[in-house]
Order: sequence, then C-alpha cells, then structure tokens
Amino acid sequence: MNLDYRLLFECGAECMLVAKADGEILDANLEARRIMCKSREYLVSTGLNGVFDSTDPQFERAFEELRSTGRFEGEVRLLRWHGVPFPAEVSMAAYEDGLVGIIFQDLVGRVQAEEQTKRLNEMLESQAEERTKQLEVIVSKLLTSEEMLHESEERFQIAFDEAAVGIAHVSLDGRWLRVNRRLCEILGYTNEEMSGLTFQDITHPKDLDDSIEHVRRILSGEIETYSMEKCYVRKDDTSVWVSLSVSLRLKPSGEPDYFVSAIDDISARKQAEEQLHSLTPREVEVIKLLAQGKTNKQIARSIDFSEGTAKIHVQRIIAKLGVSGRAEAAARAVELGLVKSHEK
Repeated sequence: MNLDYRLLFECGAECMLVAKADGEILDANLEARRIMCKSREYLVSTGLNGVFDSTDPQFERAFEELRSTGRFEGEVRLLRWHGVPFPAEVSMAAYEDGLVGIIFQDLVGRVQAEEQTKRLNEMLESQAEERTKQLEVIVSKLLTSEEMLHESEERFQIAFDEAAVGIAHVSLDGRWLRVNRRLCEILGYTNEEMSGLTFQDITHPKDLDDSIEHVRRILSGEIETYSMEKCYVRKDDTSVWVSLSVSLRLKPSGEPDYFVSAIDDISARKQAEEQLHSLTPREVEVIKLLAQGKTNKQIARSIDFSEGTAKIHVQRIIAKLGVSGRAEAAARAVELGLVKSHEK
C-alpha cells in the first residue's frame, strides 16, 4: 500500500478493515481500532472472529451473501473490547485478489436517538390528549353556566368573553351566532365580521368533509360531542391549526338548538411537531448536546465523528429549525422538550 493510500486508509473518518477470505485480518484503520477499543495487533491475531458477534442471527447471512454475491450491506452486531456487542451498519466487498474490504459505522448513538425520538412523540401525543380533555371540560362547564344564564347573564358574559380559549355558539347550519374575543384574535376577524360567516367559510378545504361528517353524526344522535384537530383560514388567508371540541345545546323540548364550541390555537405545537419530525435521529442527538453548551469539538468527541461532520450537523439543524444561530437552536431544543431548561 503506497503512502498516499496508507494516509487515506489510516486517517479516514469511517471504520475500515482489510481481511482475507478466510477471516484473517491484514489491517484496521485508526477509527476502527478506536470504536472497537482494540489494537491492530489484537485484531490481526484474532481475525474476523474477534470482530463479529457470531451469536447474531445476521452473522451467517452476511457472510453467505458475501460469498454468493461478493457484497453485503446491512446491520450486524460487532464486538468491542471484552466481547461487548454493539449494533453496526456494515458494508463488505470481496475482490478478485482474495481480499475483503469492510467498512462499518457504530449505530449505538442512532439507536439511542431513535428511542429518544419515540419517547418525545409519545410525550407530544400525551400532551395533545390532555389538552383535548381540558377543552371538553371547558365545554361542559360552559353548558352548565348557560343553564344559569337567566340568573346571572352578566357573570356568564364575563366568563364567555375572558376565556383563555376561543368560545363560540354556532347555528345548526354553521353560522357563527356568538363568539368571544379570543376566537376573534385566533381567526383575525372582528365580532361583526364573524356574524356574517359560517364555519364552512373559514374551514380549510382539506378538513371540510371531516367537519361536516362530525356535524352530521352529532345531529343524528350517533355521538354527543366530538373533538378534532383542524385548520381554519384566517382573514389574512394564512392557516391556523386549532384543537376543536363541540357539544350540542338542546331546547327545553329536546330538539337541537345550537352548537357550543371551544377552540384552542395549537399552531405552536404543530410547528414544534413538524420541526421535531424533520430532524434525523443523529440530529436529535446533536441538538441535545448543543443545548448543553457543547462546542463542535465536544459534540464530535461525544458522538464519535469528526469536528467537521459535527459542524455540518449543527448547520443543518439551524436551517431546519429556521433559527439564526446556535443559541436560538439551543432554546428551541428546550421548547421541543428535547432537554429540560435546568439541563442546559
């Protein structure tokens, strides 16, 4: 191996091995030795039996595929010092001179990041369910308050207008009969403008069919209430995500009178979910370190890759989150629930 190729091999950012077809290892570069915590001499003396976890079901398949096709790519367990197994993405190629080239990547960080992302998704879903329950309680309380309307109209009006979420009375054909101040803020219309519109007028086309179906079911008696997440189109033609809970108000005769709706702006949560889902598992791992104040060099050391690769990951994260720099990205990590504020 000439000097130029030797430098490329030894200093490469990827883990590389050169072996014979019989399993004897001829060489291992610095990154491979570092990841496996083994010396070149140890690897040469033990061969591939000291590299691959033979108890992994993928082990036999990997080498059968290598023998039959000359190539293999997939996930296989490898061994660190003292036989500690770890998952790795492995690529192998057999050459005419009887040599086998092996490149692998440690997947421990990716697996941990995927588990963290799964937990974060579960947390966001739990928060959404809890918020929906809160909205349903608000609707229930509003209906109870309305039963006392004749006794305390003024008190009801104050509660209606000052509610932290949008509240509305909607006619059976969809007209806005009564709306509070918060709903006007969410949708960008004045109270007077809302009275000339229907919920169909401002529901985003993609959600209109589902909204009408829910109304049909509640009027037919199939359901008593419903909750859904949907998009409204604001006065300025921008979209706003809301969590909607609806109950039907009945006349003393038992006939349908009007709907009572509680509407909460969840655009910030939706944006957070989209930003979270746009990050790869490795980027989730990087932004958590970034939020802890780690430099690119420290991030690279923690995740076992080069400082240049760490810099590229940080730049991609900043672009995906739409922030101006590292400090804003770290703050957004807290907002997304990736780290707690006291961990920064």
